[in-house]
Amino acid sequence: MAESEAEWIGDDVWGEEDEKAWVRSCLVPDRGESGTRRAVFLIGDSHAGAIAPGLLAALEGAASVVWIAAGFGCGFVSPLFNRRVVAAEDDGFFEDACRYFNDEVDAQLQAQLKPCDVVVIHHREWTPARTMKMQGDADVRASMIERLRGLQRTVNARGAKLVFLGDVPTIPASGKRCAMSSAAEAECEISWSEVQATQHAGEYEVYEMLAQTPGTYYLRLDSLMCAGGLCDAFIPGTSTFAYGDDNHLTTEASIYLWPWLCAFFQDSGLLGTT
Repeated sequence: MAESEAEWIGDDVWGEEDEKAWVRSCLVPDRGESGTRRAVFLIGDSHAGAIAPGLLAALEGAASVVWIAAGFGCGFVSPLFNRRVVAAEDDGFFEDACRYFNDEVDAQLQAQLKPCDVVVIHHREWTPARTMKMQGDADVRASMIERLRGLQRTVNARGAKLVFLGDVPTIPASGKRCAMSSAAEAECEISWSEVQATQHAGEYEVYEMLAQTPGTYYLRLDSLMCAGGLCDAFIPGTSTFAYGDDNHLTTEASIYLWPWLCAFFQDSGLLGTT
């Protein structure tokens, strides 16, 4: 298990084979002595890295969980990767790094997936107003959706299941700033209705559409981080920080989500009879 906030600085620091070897090392589950243990593969951008502790807690003992998370606006789908798919252009080192990541993730899923396994995709929101996130021109967005459909085909062909975890709200200011004063705390608040309308409408549309395919599931997480119509810097009902900045969960907030993650996997039958 690893998160990709690594030194993608230049080919002289970390090249293609280094990166692909790192991806391979992260995506080999422990199948147990019998080789039949169920595996869960968590894949995405830095938000996947942030939510990993909660998913590990939720599935402890029920499956072998492996995960990998890429930064730089990359991940299983991203403008960085999908510009290459659409335009077939060399946009620079980070685009190459994103392509290496994606190519090896694809290869490892092809090699590792078995019946009853689960692939979990978790990315930052599909927000049109933001750059370097889950958005882009219409052709890029279309290529992202087609890439996820390709993943569906891969997963279904192996008798596995696919889960899309929705994103959490982005708050207006960095979480730790909100503890400075009552006024600062208010600066971090955003209404639940605004989150739905301006941050996650695209996510709802895409993931709900994809979840109509048998074997694909979608769990929205944003409402779990809000209470009383407001989303702020704290875990609901506590004074514990939920965000390390304005969009990445703290470890405490990730662990806070584990009961809902566990219940979702159980209620959806994703853990079989375990």
